[in-house]
Amino acid sequence: MKSMLEEYGKIVVVSIVIAIMIGAAALLRGAN
Repeated sequence: MKSMLEEYGKIVVVSIVIAIMIGAAALLRGAN
């Protein structure tokens, strides 16, 4: 059970990081 929660946590962290990167890229495009 613990291992599954850890795997899910990794997926959540990765998805959040990707979303932040996409948002930052969109803001930079909008600024330029």
